[in-house]
Amino acid sequence: MIVTPPLPEGYEPRAARLGWHQDSGRLNLDIESSPRPRISLKVGFFPFRHEST
Repeated sequence: MIVTPPLPEGYEPRAARLGWHQDSGRLNLDIESSPRPRISLKVGFFPFRHEST
């Protein structure tokens, strides 16, 4: 599920908006608060590989 907060009334977006989603499975069901706290952050890193000649 992707959740994006609503825009303020009268606001016209100029570009695509970013959103967030929750994928913690059982953890989201167990936490009884609203909004749910962020538990983890997933980051991907792809190092630049320079090949010499």
